Amino acid sequence: MSAVVACVRDAFLGIFRKVRNVFRSIIDWLRLAYSPCPYWRGNMITAHAKGKLPFYGPLRMVISRVFQPSPWNVMEVAILRPGDLPIRAVLKAFDRRFSPCVRDGRLAGACPPGEWSPAFEEEFQDFVRRGEAKEWAEYRKSEGFDAAEKRNKLEEEVDRQLECEAVMNAELARLQGQSVETKGIRTPKVYATVSLSSLGENSSEALDVRGILLECISGFSYDAVGAGRHDEESRVNQSTP
Repeated sequence: MSAVVACVRDAFLGIFRKVRNVFRSIIDWLRLAYSPCPYWRGNMITAHAKGKLPFYGPLRMVISRVFQPSPWNVMEVAILRPGDLPIRAVLKAFDRRFSPCVRDGRLAGACPPGEWSPAFEEEFQDFVRRGEAKEWAEYRKSEGFDAAEKRNKLEEEVDRQLECEAVMNAELARLQGQSVETKGIRTPKVYATVSLSSLGENSSEALDVRGILLECISGFSYDAVGAGRHDEESRVNQSTP
């Protein structure tokens, strides 16, 4: 009798876990689909690529998968090509607005976390257009700059953008400098560096989102920030195709 009860209990728990996981997936999808964040499955994005053909110029991509959880905006995309089959690739974007690693202040030397909103973004865009963001960035490089100096939210956002760009450059150098194979897993090719306009038609280079377009390889951890991180933890975090 006890065996029957245990069997029924295990079956019930199994069904409960499946329903719970489906419910959580639906909630996560709704949060993405109804948020200002453009990085959700099924959405189409346009990027300007700087690589070798066919990864050059404007590219239209459909997001087929978003890696969750991920410290960056990492997603599998299908690059659309008129009259030809789409190309499967991985886009690793460094968006100061939505990249969790930057927004949560988990990077070394990153600013304290701040709340992003469309209203704040509009204020920040005005800050950039007035040239004050450039002035702050130049001041940070000057001898008179004090790292302990108190910043306002707009200045903190400039710091986040600079942090994103620095990490993107470091990540690009890391991938290009790796050997062809690490621990039995081939390193993906870097197809191109890309930029995505955060303003649509009224683009501003200072506000563009930077990223890297990579070859899609099963088993490679695209979440890796440090070199050679292909460990089991990375795989559990669903960062591998």
